[in-house]
Amino acid sequence: MTPPFSQSSDDKPLRRSVSDLSYCNRDDGTMKPYMPLLLLLAAITPALAPAYADNDDDHRERIRLDAAVERGEILHLSEILERVRPDIEGKILEIEFEYSKGSPIYEIYVLSSDGRRLEYEIDARTAEILSLKDDD
Repeated sequence: MTPPFSQSSDDKPLRRSVSDLSYCNRDDGTMKPYMPLLLLLAAITPALAPAYADNDDDHRERIRLDAAVERGEILHLSEILERVRPDIEGKILEIEFEYSKGSPIYEIYVLSSDGRRLEYEIDARTAEILSLKDDD
């Protein structure tokens, strides 16, 4: 009588089929072309984590901003721009929203006709220009 897990010459076809299905003994080079890509992804994934965190922060800030507009606490950016645009000379480069000393403000960065970068601070509740300074 043969022990239950012994190998005989009759087992070879079965072992080959199991090996082919499990890829244990397979080295046909199918992964080699993808290896540099996999290594690159493994290397850059940790570097992308802060970018995703920033996107989450930006998204949360946008939700807060939209809610403040809906509650009537601040004016919508389009209304702010409509009101202050006649008083702003130059090309608008960037707009940021923040709270300064507890007050909601829009910071509007402008490139003046003489090439200076200016920063306008606008009250987000009234569209009043609070300050104008060179942004150096």
